[in-house]
Amino acid sequence: MLRNIIRFAVRKVASDPRVRAKAKETARKIAKGAGELAREPDPARKLGRLAGRIKKRIINN
Repeated sequence: MLRNIIRFAVRKVASDPRVRAKAKETARKIAKGAGELAREPDPARKLGRLAGRIKKRIINN
């Protein structure tokens, strides 16, 4: 399932310059979230919330 989500996102980014700009912004936020995840005492909860945000962002774009 994750592979299909990533494939969908990559196709969408490749085809639309507007989405490309948003993807760049999202990638920066994901990287920031990954840094926070590494320092979190309960990483499973933080990872779940991060995955939910990514999913919502992909669906809304």
